[in-house]
Amino acid sequence: MSTAIFTEIEAALETQRGSIKRQGGELWFRCFRPELHTHGDSHPSARYREGKGWVCDVCKDGGGERELVKRLGLSPTPLNDHSPVATYDYQTETGQLLFQVVRKPGHVFFQRHRCPEKAGAWINSLGDKPELCSCPKINPVLYRLPELLAASPGALVFVVEGEKDADRLASLGLVATTSPMGAGKWRDAYATVLKGSKVVIIPDNDPPGKDHADDAARSIAGEAATLKMVELPGLPAKGDITDWLDAGHTKEELLALVETMPIWKPAPRAVVASPKGLNLTPLAELLAEPPEAVSWLWESTLPTGGLSILAAKPKVGKSTLARNLALAVARGEEFLGRATTQGPVIYLALEEKRGEVRGHFERMEAVGEPIYIHVGGVFEEALAALRQAVEERHAVLAIVDPLLRMIRLKDSNDYAEVTRALEPWLLLARETDCHIMVIHHEGKGAANREMGDGILGSTALLGAVDTGLIMRKRDDKSRTLESIQRYGVDIPKTVMAFDPARGTVEAAGTVEDLELEHMCQAIGEALSDTELTEPEIRELTEGRTQVQSAALRKLVAEGSVTRVGAGRRGDPYRYKKARSLVPTICGEQENKNNEKVSEPEMVGVGAMPGEDGGNVREQETEGVV
Repeated sequence: MSTAIFTEIEAALETQRGSIKRQGGELWFRCFRPELHTHGDSHPSARYREGKGWVCDVCKDGGGERELVKRLGLSPTPLNDHSPVATYDYQTETGQLLFQVVRKPGHVFFQRHRCPEKAGAWINSLGDKPELCSCPKINPVLYRLPELLAASPGALVFVVEGEKDADRLASLGLVATTSPMGAGKWRDAYATVLKGSKVVIIPDNDPPGKDHADDAARSIAGEAATLKMVELPGLPAKGDITDWLDAGHTKEELLALVETMPIWKPAPRAVVASPKGLNLTPLAELLAEPPEAVSWLWESTLPTGGLSILAAKPKVGKSTLARNLALAVARGEEFLGRATTQGPVIYLALEEKRGEVRGHFERMEAVGEPIYIHVGGVFEEALAALRQAVEERHAVLAIVDPLLRMIRLKDSNDYAEVTRALEPWLLLARETDCHIMVIHHEGKGAANREMGDGILGSTALLGAVDTGLIMRKRDDKSRTLESIQRYGVDIPKTVMAFDPARGTVEAAGTVEDLELEHMCQAIGEALSDTELTEPEIRELTEGRTQVQSAALRKLVAEGSVTRVGAGRRGDPYRYKKARSLVPTICGEQENKNNEKVSEPEMVGVGAMPGEDGGNVREQETEGVV
C-alpha cells in the first residue's frame, strides 16, 4: 500500500475526518457522511482497501475508489497508477482465449473477458454479471490447459497456487498449472484433466495455502497415477515456489526433492460430533461398513499411523535398535526379516551426545538418507513442534528416545495420569498417518515377569499403544526381541546378533530354533561312536526335556541319527549316529576311499556301505520319537 492513490487518500482522510489508523493492510476512518446515519461514529468504523474501495461496517455505506476520490475532492489522475501489474490468459483446449486474470498493485486480482457484443471490450466478470453484459457464464479451467493436454501420458505435472508460480516452473521446462481465483477455489472437475499424470503439489507456506493444497490433493488422488506433496524446506512464512527459486535453489534440487517424497496419503478429517458430544452410528450402518484395511510401516509389526513402545533395561541397546529401524525405513529395506515402507524419519535423541548419534550412523554406512535428527533437550510445546515437523517433512516414522524426556509425569504409576499424557500422542499418530515409536525402560525384575508386565510404570503405557516391543539381553553379542500387538502378527522371541563394529543388528533366528540347533549338536557329540538310550542322552546333554525330544525327532527324520529297539521294557529305543551321511552334524562326508563327497553324490540318507561297495538301506523299527 505505497502507491500514489493510497498516499493521497490517506492524507485527505486524515485532514478531513481525523482518527485514521492502519490495520491489517487497510485504512480505518470515521464514516465519511455520518450526518446521513444514526449509528454515531466517534471511532473509526469505515475502512478502505486499495483496489477494493471503501465501506462502513456499521451502516454499510460505501463505494469504489473513484467514488471515494470524488467525495474527497481529489483529482482522479492518481487512479492511473492502478494499471495491471500482470495479466494471465486462460485458454480453451484448442488454445483460444477464454478469460484473463488481472493482477493490480497491492496483490489485487480480478477476472475479465472480452465481450463480442461490445466490440471485444474487456468486461470485468466471467459472464456472471448480467448488468455488465449478456455473455454466457464462463466455466473456469486450469491455467495453461493446452500444455497439460499435450503432455505425454504419465508426465510429471506440478500444481501450485498462482499463475506467477506456474509460469516460473514452465520457464524451467516443467509442466505446471494452477486453479484460478486463488486458495480455496479448487474444483473437482479440474482433477479429471490430470488423470494418469504424476502430480506434484507445492503449497504456499501459510494456512490457506496448505488447506488449498489438501483440498486439491484429495480431489486429484483418485485420478492421478501418483501424487506427492512437496513442502519446500527453508521457505519463509507466506512464501511460494518463486521465492524458493529466487533464493538460489534450482530445478535439479526440486526434482531431487520430489524423488525423496513419499506417495501422498490423506490424513483423516476431524469427526464432527453431535451437539451433545456423541457421534452415534446405527448398528446396521456399522455392520455394512467395509473392513478397515491396516497398512504397515513395518510389515505386520508397526501399523501406519500407530503408536508403539520399545522397552528394555538401560544399556541393553534400545537406541541402537531404534536407529537401525530408522535407517531401514528411510531406505525402504527389510528389517529383521519383515518389509518396511520407505519414507522420511524423525529421530529425537533426547539423552545422547550429538557425536555419538553421528558416529553410529556413520558406522552403519548412512549416506544422507531422509532422516531428520534432533539432539538435546526438549522445551515447552514440544509435542506441537513434533507435529509441525512431521507434517512439514511428511514423516512416516517418528522416534522419541526416551519417552519420559518428552512428557512430564508426576507419577508414572498413575493409570489415569499416564492415559491422559499419552492420548495426544495417539491422536498425533492417527491424524498425521505417521507411526510414533517411544523408547522406555523396563523395571527391576522384568525378566521374571510376563512379557509386558516389566515395563516401568503403569500398565497404561502398554495399554495405550498398538505395538509393544520388548528387548532383553541374552549375552554380550546378542539380544532377544518379541512383541505384543493389537493388530499385527507377534514377533516370536527372536535372537538378534549385534555387530559392535558397525552398530548393526540382524535376526539370528528364534530362540526355539537356536535352542533346537544347539541341542542337535550336543546330541551328536554325546552319541559320537556309541549307542545310547534317550534317558542316557538326557543325562549327557543339558536342556529342556521337550527340546531334547524334538532334537532327537529331527535328527532321526533327517537320517543323521538312526534308532533301533522296540521302545518297550527290556528293549528300549537306542540311538546312534548314522554310519553313512550325516549332513547336519558332520557337514562334508567321505566315501570309503576317504574322498569328500558333494551333496549330489549322496545315495541316501541313513545308508551304509555294503560289502560289494554298494549301499544297503538300514532298516528302521516302527515308531517315531
